[in-house]
Amino acid sequence: MSSFPIDPHLALDLGASAALLGVVALARRLLAVRIAARAGPAAGGAPLPLMRLRLGCGLVFLLGFVLIWFDELQSLLWSFTAVAAAFVIATKELIQCVTGALMRAAGGSFRVGDVVEIDGVYGRIVAHGLLATTIAEMEKGSSGGRLTGRRIVVPNSRLFAADLRVAEEAGAALSPLSFHLVIDPHVSTQKTVAFLEAALQRFCEPFSAAREAMNGAPPLVTLETTELGRVRLDVSCLVPPPEAVAFEREIKMEVLEWLWAQAQARQMRPAGEARFVAVNDRPARAA
Repeated sequence: MSSFPIDPHLALDLGASAALLGVVALARRLLAVRIAARAGPAAGGAPLPLMRLRLGCGLVFLLGFVLIWFDELQSLLWSFTAVAAAFVIATKELIQCVTGALMRAAGGSFRVGDVVEIDGVYGRIVAHGLLATTIAEMEKGSSGGRLTGRRIVVPNSRLFAADLRVAEEAGAALSPLSFHLVIDPHVSTQKTVAFLEAALQRFCEPFSAAREAMNGAPPLVTLETTELGRVRLDVSCLVPPPEAVAFEREIKMEVLEWLWAQAQARQMRPAGEARFVAVNDRPARAA
């Protein structure tokens, strides 16, 4: 019959543990008898000293056990530490995703229906879970509703270091609208800006009460120039989200129709009339 060899070091630790247990048990027995004899029958066995004796013997045995098995306990502790570290590394992304979801829920950063921009991904939130956020991609700087047809799944772990911007809140009465118009240099910039501002005021008048209630900025027209020397008129205003596309189209059509009428009026001048070129309302006689 084959025998299983035992490691001498393990056998020595087992023998020392057994000897320690026997010594502690014998010492506890002898001390308990001595305490009971000193207390006498009237003390009921001296429960308090006996309790202290049990506690002291237990601590002595535990300390001796740790000293005997110190190397093995240290190896076991390192093994548990390595397993825990490997588990954390393996589930780091998962932990960050769940933590990101909890952070969003606690802080109320955004909700389903909001239009957000996360690290360059621009679109409307359509779903949000513990692990990822689903975004219906939209054209950057669009006036709303211009979806690209793609859905992007963003892990919630990116919420820790991502640049998050909420462009439009779900259920908001008004949302920002920005667009621009480019006009030729020979067109009167002053008259075009005046006509555009008047049209904006007229179109935005129905939303003025809602804009004032939310302390929103009034319609604004700013000027820039392009690389080709043309004038670009940047428009920003607050409009109801469902009407943003139609609003932009109507404004652009009205301004373009006005510009077309101005061009037709210049072409219909009498042949003998002196020709002038108007640049920003500063006429200069042509050569």
